[in-house]
Amino acid sequence: MAVSIKPLHENSEMFSCPICSETFKSPKILPCLHTFCEPCIHEFIISMGRKKDTKISEFACPICRTVVIPLNPEESIDKWTSKLQDNATIATMIALSTGDKTQECHACKRSNEKSDATFWCKICEEALCEKCNQMHSRMKLSYAHAVVKIEEYGQSTNGIDLNGISQHCHMHPSKQLEIICCGHKEPCCVLCLITKHIECKDVNSIADGFNENNDYEAIPEKLGKMKDASIKLLAEKEQHKTDFIRSIETVEEEAAKIAEMMKCSIDNLFEMFKKQLHIFRDEKNTNHNVRLRLLEQFVKSLEHWMSVTQVVKDEGSNTQLFVHVETMRSQMKASIVELRKKFHNENLITLNLKRSEIVEQLQTAEILATLEETKELLVDQTGDIFKLCKELGVFTCYTFEELSLRKVNTFYLKGSNIGCGISIGDEYILVGDRTSEKKLHMLDKHTGTIIDSKVLSGSVKRLCYDFEFNQVFISCYSQTPFVATIHERTIKKPQKITFEEEYVGALFSHNHSIFLVGNNAVRKFSKTFNPNNLGKLTHCFSTNTESGLNGVNILDDNIIFTTKDKEIKRATLEGKTIYCYKNETIVTPECLAVLPSGLVLFIDRHNKGSLHVLSADGIKHRTLLEKFEKIENPMDIWLDVDGETVYIAGGEYIEVYSLY
Repeated sequence: MAVSIKPLHENSEMFSCPICSETFKSPKILPCLHTFCEPCIHEFIISMGRKKDTKISEFACPICRTVVIPLNPEESIDKWTSKLQDNATIATMIALSTGDKTQECHACKRSNEKSDATFWCKICEEALCEKCNQMHSRMKLSYAHAVVKIEEYGQSTNGIDLNGISQHCHMHPSKQLEIICCGHKEPCCVLCLITKHIECKDVNSIADGFNENNDYEAIPEKLGKMKDASIKLLAEKEQHKTDFIRSIETVEEEAAKIAEMMKCSIDNLFEMFKKQLHIFRDEKNTNHNVRLRLLEQFVKSLEHWMSVTQVVKDEGSNTQLFVHVETMRSQMKASIVELRKKFHNENLITLNLKRSEIVEQLQTAEILATLEETKELLVDQTGDIFKLCKELGVFTCYTFEELSLRKVNTFYLKGSNIGCGISIGDEYILVGDRTSEKKLHMLDKHTGTIIDSKVLSGSVKRLCYDFEFNQVFISCYSQTPFVATIHERTIKKPQKITFEEEYVGALFSHNHSIFLVGNNAVRKFSKTFNPNNLGKLTHCFSTNTESGLNGVNILDDNIIFTTKDKEIKRATLEGKTIYCYKNETIVTPECLAVLPSGLVLFIDRHNKGSLHVLSADGIKHRTLLEKFEKIENPMDIWLDVDGETVYIAGGEYIEVYSLY
């Protein structure tokens, strides 16, 4: 049966291979759902193998760089392409678009029979004849599949073959993907669970994970927001390039006017200067182009992810959507890391012509003019994109070897004695002032301006903020801790919390409890919105701590804290030690902050203070800052809610650093 479908020229982009730009020949689809001609992707894979000195076991999609692992990496690289998934959807559309050809039944073809197809199964992504469609509808596994007339399919399909997202385990192809190991971020089958992930703790079924994570419906919208943010940044970079070229042109025009005032003896100098200027322009223009290409590629990837995610969400299974999203998140993370590296510490360059004093002395002049380059540091250019990535569950982690700090701000609170602090949202931080007035201040985190203050009857030691009830818990050098509610830009009057015979050191909010470090033990109490009904202290485990200037943080149900023996310990919430780090060169480790990757930032307060990082396994440490710019007695360190900014407080100063 001949079927009417839009001709090839009206769907040229859908039917064209991204590598050769010709109509697809034996189209193959990758797990990222990009489609290529079989000969084109084969040659690409072979070329990747030639570039490597050692045998390759994977390759990256030519468009979005998603890593593709062959079904059998041990096979010859020449056979990888044949094992890739066929894009039956595109192949069928191309066959139908000729108008005078018929579409064969895929089921009959597998049995070496031939018959014309009249139906299309959207789930199996196959064409079916009348007989096969009847059998298809009787089978238990396929009776509920969405089957349409092939004419309808030809007019409405988007060209994406969902079979490109495999629901089968890579290690055990006969098994369905049913499990997700959250620790390894890896979907697997039941066999993988009992062999590879038997000791992993954070394991869940894909079905439960899909049901628990209710943000999949919002993913297309979030991708759209990320695309808008990327387009906005792309437009800004294009404007920067335009302004830069305009400034080059302006400088050249000014130089030309100077040259016109001079005689023949200045002509050579002018040409030399113009050559220097053009070299500078080409160099900087190249840098602009690199960044623009990265952003353009990222926008294209986002457009692809948007369309594919919508299709998978509408037509695919939950497992396919889950696997697709996790693949997308992995690639998005790599793209964002690359963007951040390219845009880190980029300068906005404007040029002005600085005339040489020697120009007036024509006989002795050696140069016409010099370039006066003004740099304006462009900070946090990818901040909006990175924030949207985190909403999508895509995080970039700093490695122990790569982690660095860059100073971004210093807040000066004259006459204060800042001993601790905490971030309470996108706009504000809270700090404890240990002067004789004993105050709790709310500051604008961008300017350091005091928004509100409240007086306490005790000198503030450590702070802990609970986002669920907008409460800040305050430990003091006196025995009585406090709790205060934060409402918009106001600190409500702090109220006392009474615990029998217990001095409190550092505190941390986790799940439904506030964990605190006390004398020789870690304890907890249940948090509620009502400060008068906080419950009693519960003993968690005994340890070598004291209720002084210590630090505590909780990550992945592990508690990281400092001890009175100058150690940094990581333990389970039941007290089982994971590591205990001690170094004789670290004299006074009394405050710390833990990154999502498990890296621990801590301050040695000895000799005016220094900042260090401890590896996630508690084995290695290195110094990040030998000393601080203004602070001579550092008292506390904390992370911003974005996980990208570090605050260090002491005396009259708060120093703000950006991680990169």
